[in-house]
Amino acid sequence: MKVTSHFTKCTTLAQNLIASRGTFNCDLKTVRHGRRGLMATLTNERITTRVNSETKDLLERALSLSGYASLNSFIANSAVAEAKRLIEQNMRIKLCQEDALAFINALERPAKMNQRFLQAARKHKETITNEYYTTEQEKT
Repeated sequence: MKVTSHFTKCTTLAQNLIASRGTFNCDLKTVRHGRRGLMATLTNERITTRVNSETKDLLERALSLSGYASLNSFIANSAVAEAKRLIEQNMRIKLCQEDALAFINALERPAKMNQRFLQAARKHKETITNEYYTTEQEKT
């Protein structure tokens, strides 16, 4: 019975947003627009936690400012946002470390210069020189 009323609430919210976004996430995994109208996936996992009264008051105050319908959805969406941020930050750090190692390896073992590289370097030098003289002539 509770799932049905929650589904009805999510469906009503989804109907208001479905036209612009195509998908609406709520405590149900996803409510989306399909060939037969709105469809919901009811496969949820449960996470429980205990907090002290100060933490609960803080979360309820934030909930009232957020616009979420329930404390559970507020906490879940906030946790997911934080998890995504931490994963992205970790990936940036990992990539930065990999880039630093690649840079050090390039300095320690520079690429051998072949004819193609030397031709490209000469062409680049000529281009830069020509651009410099062209801008100098325009100034005068």
